[in-house]
Amino acid sequence: MFGGGMEIPEQLKEIIRHSSEAEVVEIVMMSLKEAMRDPDAFAKAGNVPPMLAQGLKMLPKNDEALRPMAKTMAQMLIKQVKSGATPSFDDVKDSLADAGSWMSNFMGGMNDVPDSAPAIPDEVTRLIEASIECKKREDFEKAEELLKEALKICPPESAAACQVLNNLATTQLILDKYDEAEVNLKQFLKLSEKHLSPDDHHIASSYFGLAMVREAQNKTADADLLYKKALSIAEKAYANSPLELAHMLETLANFYEGQKLWRKADPLFQRAFMLREKALGNEDLEVAEQFVRYALVHENREHYAEAEMFCYKSLQIKYKLLKPDDADLARNQALLSSIYIGQKEYAKAEPILKQALEVLEQNGDEDELIYPLEIYERLLKATEREDEAAKVSERLAALNTEE
Repeated sequence: MFGGGMEIPEQLKEIIRHSSEAEVVEIVMMSLKEAMRDPDAFAKAGNVPPMLAQGLKMLPKNDEALRPMAKTMAQMLIKQVKSGATPSFDDVKDSLADAGSWMSNFMGGMNDVPDSAPAIPDEVTRLIEASIECKKREDFEKAEELLKEALKICPPESAAACQVLNNLATTQLILDKYDEAEVNLKQFLKLSEKHLSPDDHHIASSYFGLAMVREAQNKTADADLLYKKALSIAEKAYANSPLELAHMLETLANFYEGQKLWRKADPLFQRAFMLREKALGNEDLEVAEQFVRYALVHENREHYAEAEMFCYKSLQIKYKLLKPDDADLARNQALLSSIYIGQKEYAKAEPILKQALEVLEQNGDEDELIYPLEIYERLLKATEREDEAAKVSERLAALNTEE
C-alpha cells in the first residue's frame, strides 16, 4: 500500500483512477489503521518504511490525528498512479514532509490533537469500512444499511456520528433518496460546528449535497445559493487539491448549463479545465475526458464547431495514449460522428461510426453499444434508410430490455 519500491497493485491503481481524492483518503485511513495494529510487522513485511512505523506508534489513534497524514499520502498515491511511476520510500518521506501538522506531532509536539480525543468505536469503524467495500461494488443499498446500523451505535453528537452522517448522506444522494439525505446533511452540518473546522472539505461537500437536493426539488434559487456557499468553502478546503476543486467547479457549471445560463457556466468550465491541465499535464486521459464533456455541452447547445474542436482535442490525446481498438477511443469516435450528423455531414460521420461500432462489438460491453447505435439510428433516418433504421431500432429495444 505505502510503497517502498513495491509496485502498487493493479486493483488499487484501478480504484484510485476511478475515485475522488476524498475516497482515496478514506482508503488510506483504513490502511493506516491496519498498520497501527502492528506497525513492526508491517515494517518487516516491507509495507511501510521504518520511519513511518515508528511514527504510527507515537500517533494518537483517532481520525483527527490520522487524517492529515492520510490526505498527503492519498495525494502522493494519486500523483504516482497518474504518472505511472512506483512510489518509493523517498516518495513517502517527501510526502510526509509536506504534512506539516502531522510531522510536528510525529516529532513530539502533538499539541493540535489532545490524547483525550475520543476514538471512533471499533464496531462503528468496522461498519464504515464494510460500507466502503459495498460502494466499491456499487451496492449502495447495502452500504446505506450498514451506515444506518453504525449511526445507531454512535455516541450522540460524537465525532463518530458526524463522520457516519456524512457518509450516509452521500450514499443516499447516490440513491436519489433526497429527503433522507437532506435530514442527515443538516444534522451533519450541525455536528460539524463542534467537530470540524469551518473550511473542512466535508462541510463543502455537504453544502453541495444540499444544493443537489434543492436542484432535484426544482428550487433553483436555493440551489444556486447553496452551490455558491459550498464553492466558497471549497476554495479554502481544496487549496492544495486542485482536482477536487475542479470537480466542484464543473458541478456548478453543469447546474448553470441545465438552466441555459451559459455566461455563468463557461467561466467555471474554463477554470475547471485550467486546474486539471495544470495538475495533470496536457496529455492525460482525465484531461481528454474533460474535452469530451465540453464537446457534449456544445453539441447540446448546437454549437457544432466548438463541439468538433473539443472532440478533436480529446481524440488527439487518446490516439497517443490508447490502442486503436480501445473501447474508450471508439466511444469518442462515436461522439465525433454524432457531431457530424448534427452538421448534416453524413458522409464524414458514417465510416467513423461504423469503425467505432466494430470495435465496441469486439471489445466493449453490450450496454456500451447503446449510445453508438442510437447515433447510427439517427444517421440512417436522416439519410432515409428506414428499413435499416428499423433493424437498429429493434436491436436497441432488445439491449434496453436487457438493462
